[in-house]
Amino acid sequence: MLNRTSTKHGPSILKLASAAMVAALVGSGAWAQASGGAPAVRLASANLSDLETAFWVCEYAATTRGNANIDNCAAVYAALKERKFGGDFEGLLKWWQQNREAAYRNLAATEVQFFAER
Repeated sequence: MLNRTSTKHGPSILKLASAAMVAALVGSGAWAQASGGAPAVRLASANLSDLETAFWVCEYAATTRGNANIDNCAAVYAALKERKFGGDFEGLLKWWQQNREAAYRNLAATEVQFFAER
């Protein structure tokens, strides 16, 4: 899951989301400035699994670090809500409640691994 870095359409949403997570974790706004909205452009062709991962990365960065690219994360949220739940907020909310703990646990482990490798 988190090790995928490209698709047939170029850099994956996952790679961009991972960059956002790293930027959020180290407290830098450089990723948001450098990316210029590229994630929103790729949302339409993103693999649903990558889109879900991007959602959780945004959620995790915003919640645990208070730092996430709001424009990019809002676009990811809207795309996920539409594509996975047909625009149904209640469906997204139920899914979020059922999966949040496991997603946070996985992202925390990824965060520890990332910094251990540096």
